[in-house]
Amino acid sequence: MVLKANQVRTAVGTETSIVVPRGEIVVIRGASGAGKTLLLRRLADLDPGGGEVSLDGKDQLSFAAPQWRKRVCFVSAEPAFWQPSIIEHPHAEHIIDLGLGPKRLAASIAELSTGERSRAALALAMVRDPDVLLLDEPTAALDPQATHIVEHALTAFCGREKCVVMTSHDAEQPDRLGARTVELA
Repeated sequence: MVLKANQVRTAVGTETSIVVPRGEIVVIRGASGAGKTLLLRRLADLDPGGGEVSLDGKDQLSFAAPQWRKRVCFVSAEPAFWQPSIIEHPHAEHIIDLGLGPKRLAASIAELSTGERSRAALALAMVRDPDVLLLDEPTAALDPQATHIVEHALTAFCGREKCVVMTSHDAEQPDRLGARTVELA
């Protein structure tokens, strides 16, 4: 098992328990405001909350924050970047191709569309090779072709004994990913 969350509570009072084994994708679904993003942020140790979270049997609180974030990587629906272009970020030379191409990776962040920024943030997270990816609506701003590319990359990532927990409003996405679904009320 990789990630275990037991009675995890968020600021809006959402409480859930999940176990995500290696090689699995879990899609968190629910209405807007149900606490999906807050749950991901709690699992990433970015927001306070109750409950217990562990990775490979080791409690989240026993990790220093940088250690946890090296192994558990959160990608926001609205990512922020530290450098003026994607290619200037650390390890960007090893970035996987999510349909952006060299010209778009070298372009100014301000010139990229919302979908291109989303794919770039995911690619930068994947190149860090975490054990767990926590993704907030990774395909919401993508056309069907780009969505297919990202979904293929996520299943390949999980094939390397990693896991993904993501939010989505796309009712068919869990089936395309072969993912388990968790509904938040």
